[in-house]
Amino acid sequence: MTKNVGFLLALVIPGTVAGIAAGAAADIFPKRLQILTSNVLRAAVCIAFVGRGDGVLGYFAVAMVLATLKQFASSAEGAILPAIV
Repeated sequence: MTKNVGFLLALVIPGTVAGIAAGAAADIFPKRLQILTSNVLRAAVCIAFVGRGDGVLGYFAVAMVLATLKQFASSAEGAILPAIV
């Protein structure tokens, strides 16, 4: 039960905190570059984790990094959407 709560916090807290910075970054930096960079970094983190397999603490670290990078990608995707449609 404790690991489930810890995993949930590892997903929610970094994403919430990074959301503020991600929104500002989406307004300042080129949106396509931000989306591309975030997705490439997320893929690199996943590949590195599969190669190492650090156990439970590794799961938490990967979850935190992926939640943070997801905020940057989704903020830029939301900001670029009006230009596409």
